[in-house]
Amino acid sequence: MQQWRTASKLIEEIKREDPNTSLTLYAIRKLLDNREIEFIKRGRKYLIDKNSLLEYLSTMAKENKNN
Repeated sequence: MQQWRTASKLIEEIKREDPNTSLTLYAIRKLLDNREIEFIKRGRKYLIDKNSLLEYLSTMAKENKNN
């Protein structure tokens, strides 16, 4: 099931689950700006699926490990 969140709500949720995370709101916004992650734009808000973001980060980590 998709869990759509704004970038600020998403980072709050991730930090609650993992207080030591290095992921930042700025990093999520840069991913949005570069269109590296999927989003839905509603008005001025960008909605991001939490599971898609975590999958993207996992994929990038695996690619970096293989290089």
